[in-house]
Amino acid sequence: MSMLSAQRIGIAIDKVRGFLDAKDGLIGGLPAEEVLDAVVLRGVPQLFGEAHGGLADDDLRVRSLLRALVAVQSSATSQVARVEEAFVLLACGIESSFLPPALEQLVDALLPLRLEKLAEEAHARRGLVLVRKDDGVGWRLEGDLDDEAGELLHTALAAAMATDPENVTDTAGRTEAREQGRDPYVRTPDGGPRRLWERRHDALVLVLRDWLGSGIAGSRGKVVPHIQVRVGAEALAGRAGAMPAVGGSGRTLPMSLVGQWLCDSAVTRFVMGIGGRVIELSHTVRTLKLHERQAKVMETGGVCQAAGCHPPPGTPLVPHHPDPYSRSGTTSFYDAVMFCERSHDDVHVGGKTLRLKDGRLLGPNGWVPQIGAA
Repeated sequence: MSMLSAQRIGIAIDKVRGFLDAKDGLIGGLPAEEVLDAVVLRGVPQLFGEAHGGLADDDLRVRSLLRALVAVQSSATSQVARVEEAFVLLACGIESSFLPPALEQLVDALLPLRLEKLAEEAHARRGLVLVRKDDGVGWRLEGDLDDEAGELLHTALAAAMATDPENVTDTAGRTEAREQGRDPYVRTPDGGPRRLWERRHDALVLVLRDWLGSGIAGSRGKVVPHIQVRVGAEALAGRAGAMPAVGGSGRTLPMSLVGQWLCDSAVTRFVMGIGGRVIELSHTVRTLKLHERQAKVMETGGVCQAAGCHPPPGTPLVPHHPDPYSRSGTTSFYDAVMFCERSHDDVHVGGKTLRLKDGRLLGPNGWVPQIGAA
């Protein structure tokens, strides 16, 4: 484990230290040992599985981690020591880039009331500033968004970015850069593919145009947000130590907000194993393709499955089928891999063979056999 990972664990422990080993046997008003059982024995394996792109329950890595976690939770050490040891086991089993968001979720699972308090504070601080710049060069947009506003804006921009007609030009520009031996994601003085923040800005323009052009600006009535939230049955039931809800942006959400959305939303139900792999799904609307994509996002934690690839949380993912549809005529949910745009380009356009986070090799012509692989 690196020094940076150790520092991050130390910061996480400092956040929860004052709530552990309390004389009343409670954590935030809930039975302490029940909370620790949920966080250590269920939360840590869930995040471990997500970091590896989804693992089967009988995977040796999952079983080994569970044995170690059971030993930790069964020990007679203090609650602080057990939580710290569980965090260390997780850090030693995943890539360091996955550790900060994982620790954030575990801290929120231990202290759900803290998450609610932070959400209330964000709502109290909410505000948006839009002013014309003094030099006349465009506008300045600044704001403090609460959890709901952030999730709605993130979802709207991600959808608009995926339908932006300029994506065709961006793709052509990246292809040209590859052929010239240049980095396809670095903007050159003479132009080229748009950078992420430029695409996000243009997506906001598309959203505003669509909204104004739809004629709903003058309408009244409640609009149901179509957003993605990952939340377990334990959290919905209000059980102690349940992992917090996570929005499409990758940030945790208070259950009060999730409960509000559930009142007016179509719900997709996913049943997941201990290792983070989706083993069954059902839904209220017949949109199989969308649900398959959502299931893969659930499996992988919404992160590109290419090893060494760490795009920002909420980066749109592209489903890639190792056995091309043009050849097989079928689409396999369990065989599909979720890539970010860059990794997808590396396989399709660059002709590269990528190693996935679970150790498999995938090339432009499909899976690459590995000598000695089981």
